[in-house]
Amino acid sequence: MHPCALRVRIRSGSSDAIYRALLPESGVLPGQRSRVQVSLDGDELVLDFEADDTVAMRAAVNAFLRWVSAIERVLERASA
Repeated sequence: MHPCALRVRIRSGSSDAIYRALLPESGVLPGQRSRVQVSLDGDELVLDFEADDTVAMRAAVNAFLRWVSAIERVLERASA
């Protein structure tokens, strides 16, 4: 099992909204080769990954970072 922990600081003040948007995606991911737990520590989003192999880890990390980026863009445009 390969672990990876990421802490993403959200400066826009929307960390809670991003956290809530990602919660349904957490747990065992499709394909069941990777898992992720999402939590919030102040303005930091904490993503704890575990994967069976490095390919599954890379895919899971990339997916969640893309989702964070997309959610931030949507929230920015919605508040403009």
